[in-house]
Amino acid sequence: MSAHTSNRRQFLQNIGLGTAAIATLPIFGCGDKDDDTGGGGGDGGATVNDDWEAMAADLEAAGIFTPDDPGEWEGKEGSHTPSVSASGTSVTVVTDHGMSVDEDHWIDHIYLRDQDGVVVGLQMFDGTEAEASSTFSLPEGTTSVTPYSSCNLHGLWMGDTIDV
Repeated sequence: MSAHTSNRRQFLQNIGLGTAAIATLPIFGCGDKDDDTGGGGGDGGATVNDDWEAMAADLEAAGIFTPDDPGEWEGKEGSHTPSVSASGTSVTVVTDHGMSVDEDHWIDHIYLRDQDGVVVGLQMFDGTEAEASSTFSLPEGTTSVTPYSSCNLHGLWMGDTIDV
């Protein structure tokens, strides 16, 4: 076992329940844009969730890959680019990528930005999930969404924007 794998396992063991608690946080957001309580109501615009915005900004700071611009990861586009489908007032984001703690390789975040660039849903993964898939309820007034998927080894990938 490599030192990196050993350190990662020790880290995951050390944070234990904290990770489980974070990974099971609600992944849906709706409410007023100026209301960051995570609750619904108001004029129906997207809630600005400061934690989600900070996580997304951290992920985006290292760069964003796309199928047209995969950077150093050419050939990884098919298994790293998220796709999104809409059904009523919810959308499902799927990244066709394996999830394996044993191989130290998985999707660690999936999130959505709306037409205004606001993160309207975010889910964290710890690699133990069966698949990299998330369903998000959309705030009233959402007209389009762009999916993002972060791989712990191959960075952040952006999928195609869809109208909802």
